[in-house]
Amino acid sequence: MVAQVPANDSDLTIAQDALRTGDTRTVQRLLAAEPGLIHQRTEPEGDTLLHIAACGVDTYVVEMLVAAGADLEATAGEGWRPLHNAAGMGSTHVLKNLLEAGADPLAEACGSGGTALVHALFHGYHGTAKLLATYAYAPANLRVAAGLGDTERIAALVPVYGQPMATASSARGFFRHHAEYPMWTPTSAPQEVLDEALVYAAHNGQREAVDLLLAKGACINGRPYYATALHQAVIMGDRVMVAHLLARGADPTMRDGMHGGRPADWARYSPSPGLAEPLLAAAAETDLSAAVEAGLEERVVQLAQAATVESLTAAYCVAARSQAEDLAALLISRGAKPGLFDYIALGNNEAVRAALDAGANPDEGRTMEIERMGEGLVSVAQSALQAAAAAHAPEIGRSLAFAGAELDPHSAAFLGRIDALEVSYEKETYDVFGMTPLHRAIQGGSIEAVRWLLSNGASVLASSDTYTFGGRALHVAATTDASEALIDALLNNGADLKKRMNPGTPLDVAIRHDQPRTADILKARGA
Repeated sequence: MVAQVPANDSDLTIAQDALRTGDTRTVQRLLAAEPGLIHQRTEPEGDTLLHIAACGVDTYVVEMLVAAGADLEATAGEGWRPLHNAAGMGSTHVLKNLLEAGADPLAEACGSGGTALVHALFHGYHGTAKLLATYAYAPANLRVAAGLGDTERIAALVPVYGQPMATASSARGFFRHHAEYPMWTPTSAPQEVLDEALVYAAHNGQREAVDLLLAKGACINGRPYYATALHQAVIMGDRVMVAHLLARGADPTMRDGMHGGRPADWARYSPSPGLAEPLLAAAAETDLSAAVEAGLEERVVQLAQAATVESLTAAYCVAARSQAEDLAALLISRGAKPGLFDYIALGNNEAVRAALDAGANPDEGRTMEIERMGEGLVSVAQSALQAAAAAHAPEIGRSLAFAGAELDPHSAAFLGRIDALEVSYEKETYDVFGMTPLHRAIQGGSIEAVRWLLSNGASVLASSDTYTFGGRALHVAATTDASEALIDALLNNGADLKKRMNPGTPLDVAIRHDQPRTADILKARGA
């Protein structure tokens, strides 16, 4: 393996950008002038040019880099080789080129058992995984067999119901591709091993493997890591697998342990349009809010009869948000009791002011769960002003402030209170939700506060949640009915129209959040 050479020349950045845009000639020119560039690394992860090329589909450029002396076994991050990158992106042709050039299919990254084969299965690229298995079927544990649909090996690894052999749970130290996923400590507990295998089978479209694992004792609703088999089928957009799992008793109301979402919520990010509808219909069998969301009035009436006040109130909020006035009235008559935070979330300033007049505390707080990088769901305290910012409701924020709510820099930015910012602002401070004052100013639509913050060093590149790859300032603007002036202010300070982060591009976000005017502005600027 070639020793790591730190990157100290802008030529590396130019070559990387050229790789990402398919500009092979520029890469060739730079390498001809500076052959050592082939071994330079990106800080802090340590990616080489070959790591970046392996994420694409251009086999020619991969062959060119290998011929130029690229190290096939150079490690980046938590041990990623270029082969792992290709596997994790489903770049089958690139992966084949790397294997034929001598890349080691047994090399591990991100923990024991983290071969390229497992990385491919983890991301649901079963075709890529099948190719890798012809080079090295490793590790030969139950989850790999399940992801590959190898029913013969599954039967051999679980000869007795509920009792997988020791080798079924071996080499499972790998459980996440990077640190944004929650931590987990895999064990050899039989149920966990079976349930994890079921998740791998569902994620990779292996219906026969699913049925065999269920027959061997896997739980259809098992959540061995952070999501169920149904969640994973949904995110792959596999409608056939979704129907298969529902027919076998998968619970469409279960929430994952990373985002707190039901399978229907995951469907918003699925490549299969309209997948949320059958999931909501299935969830409506037992879940009142789902019945309201699906518009199933008779089912709402039935479920409301035995529902708790908490369930009735949650369903009322769903009805009010969708302007289903008859259902909202029905749920109130059955005992729903919305409070200050419910009215804030609904953007109902009149109800908020009435609650404040009746004695509600403008500094009232509540405990809620949010997702945090590397931890999954955690409990945090949210203030009423923070709830107003999350609801993009500055008028409610002003009502709370008028009633005496205490302003911190984030809420001052949200309300456009530059007088308060001048007293208390500190550059790039984050609240418990991972938001900076700039993000809060954007949520409040205050162009004055946005401009003041930008002029005082606020960054448009900071993530807007607790994730490293979370949305940036322009992504936050895309969730709102942003003005042209606000969007232009962000663009003039370095925001990237086409930057794809966890939530997608800013245009993706605007469309998903039903902000057509913002989407049109972004398109007009070149998105």
